Amino acid sequence: MNEAGWDRTRRRTREALAWVGDRLDPLAALVAGFAAVVAGLFGLIHGDELTTATLGVLVVVAFSLVHERTLRLNASRRIDEVLGAVGKTHDAVKVLDIGAPYHVVISESTWDISEDGSARVVRWKKVRFAQDDVIAVVDWYTGDGTIGAPTYKPGKAVHPFVSDGRTCMLVALDRPYARDEERDLIIERTVEGAFPKNPDRVWTMVLDSTSLLRMVVRWPATRPPTAVRLHRRSDLDRGKPTTVHPVMSDDGRLEFTAEIQEPERGERMGIEWDWEPPPTS
Repeated sequence: MNEAGWDRTRRRTREALAWVGDRLDPLAALVAGFAAVVAGLFGLIHGDELTTATLGVLVVVAFSLVHERTLRLNASRRIDEVLGAVGKTHDAVKVLDIGAPYHVVISESTWDISEDGSARVVRWKKVRFAQDDVIAVVDWYTGDGTIGAPTYKPGKAVHPFVSDGRTCMLVALDRPYARDEERDLIIERTVEGAFPKNPDRVWTMVLDSTSLLRMVVRWPATRPPTAVRLHRRSDLDRGKPTTVHPVMSDDGRLEFTAEIQEPERGERMGIEWDWEPPPTS
């Protein structure tokens, strides 16, 4: 046999050994089971010996199943890790496109409305920083009524400014944050006379690179909405509002939640409702 023939033989031998190694436990169970069946048929083993052999085969089969399950779980975990890394890469690319120092993983705004039309507004943001040494973020709010001074956790309001007709606030964070760190930011404010009209509405606009935008509205039990409509507006989508149905919360109040996955910057979402006028004193 020439050298090329020996190479083919060695390669095929390695492949065969690898095939057997990858399947060693089920092959062992198969051989042991077959041997036990043959021995039982020809009377080579009897009674307790046959039971012992059968149990041995079952142990090997059980080990094989556990091993296979472990391999599948490990593969699933690796796939989840890859998908998570892909998601973070996608977010980082979006941030680089606009030059922002952070990416908003989740932005959730909740309007908790009182009977007189005032409201407590809480905005929760999970932020992933895209640069090192980030020490500030920007907050903004606009609407009817008298807007109280907001509180920031963590952070402190340091400088108001106007951008595109919106009053914004530069918020100093509690410390410098590094690239890929994540932080929950909670912004809370009260608004007196926020909702004096019928119908009335709330809007939010996407200004940051954002993965998930969520809005929650809770109405007072004494002034539930009689109809609720969802609005979405962007440069590409100016469709009619959609009639939606709020759900009853645990405290007996109606609430409605709307969200957008991967919204575009500049996209707006609003919740509009009809309700009875506030009680007169």
